Amino acid sequence: MTRPRSYLLEVDLIRAITIAGVVAVHAVGLIALYHSPSAFALFLSDGVLNLLHYTRETFMFLTGLVLAFRYGGGQKMAVGSFWRRRFGPTLIPYLLWTALYVIAIDLPLGESAWAMLLHTAHDALIGTGSYQLYYMLVTFQFYLLFPVVLWLFRSFPKGHHWIVAGAALFELAWLSVLGDPLLLFASAPPVLGAFVQSRFVITYLLYFTLGTYVGLHVEEVLAWLRRFGRWVLWASVLTTLGFALHYVLAVKVSHFAPSAAAAVLQPLMVPYSLGIVAILYLIGLRLIDRPGIKVRPFLVRAVHNFADASFGVYLCHAFILDYLLRAVVPTLTWPIGLTMVMVWAVTVAGSYLVSRALMAIPWLGWTVGKPPGRRYPLPAASTPAS
Repeated sequence: MTRPRSYLLEVDLIRAITIAGVVAVHAVGLIALYHSPSAFALFLSDGVLNLLHYTRETFMFLTGLVLAFRYGGGQKMAVGSFWRRRFGPTLIPYLLWTALYVIAIDLPLGESAWAMLLHTAHDALIGTGSYQLYYMLVTFQFYLLFPVVLWLFRSFPKGHHWIVAGAALFELAWLSVLGDPLLLFASAPPVLGAFVQSRFVITYLLYFTLGTYVGLHVEEVLAWLRRFGRWVLWASVLTTLGFALHYVLAVKVSHFAPSAAAAVLQPLMVPYSLGIVAILYLIGLRLIDRPGIKVRPFLVRAVHNFADASFGVYLCHAFILDYLLRAVVPTLTWPIGLTMVMVWAVTVAGSYLVSRALMAIPWLGWTVGKPPGRRYPLPAASTPAS
């Protein structure tokens, strides 16, 4: 496990691209849901959603990677200190934004303060304050489990590949039993239901485990990608094409509803999302190999700043998107595709500005996971690979 670097520039790039993808998922999905596109437009929009559904898996992969890179050295992990450092900057914003979303919904209805408090507590427990907040429940579960996962990797230093392989087999089996639609367009009654599955860390175990592996073997993984990157890229592209074809066949041949064919919890999501992670990592590899900090300082700083604000973008973008859907989209006569692109771009830009503003105001940084004194500055220009 060689980890000479103290800073992962490629992770910034993956995080920045992926948070933009998260906003795109919600912009495309909600416009299609609330503004009644034609059947063909709905087929296309759900097809786009199907390809954008890599985002949650990618962020889970990044979570495992960053934690393993930070805590995976030879020193013994102080579990209590780890939990304090991880839960403080994430649990407080989660509770705060849950309350804000509940107030925004219930205050116009005239609910009492006590009723809103109970509603907030209920939504915080099950991640329903806003449609994107479920992800935090999964993250909190992994924070609790990470010391065990790290212990497992440390206990079997020669078996890391087998740990990841076991997680992959479990992931496929789990989704094959519980997912809908299943591989080959079969169908099965949901045992837990998508609501519970999406909030259960075990549903995403592979991505956290793979991220942990990469975090412990960053330089080895990058060396392997430098050697076999062309093959990895072609395999990932072919997997993406196969995944898109699966969607078309599911709708046009097997007569699934587009929303069902684009379900996140299906076995084919596993190879597809891993392929997208590989493509994003290859893009990041190009950035650090050029070297980006010396050749393209503006690009690198822009990527870093956007990635640094990604948690705030995730938390607040639903407010901006909701306003656009209610006040702007109904007045437009544009083609639905152009409307989706415009709403996505404005939501990304607006939520980024809100996030950066909150980060810049003393103590309000807590609201987006950046408490005072906790910043992650760009490394010096003289160390492009650090």
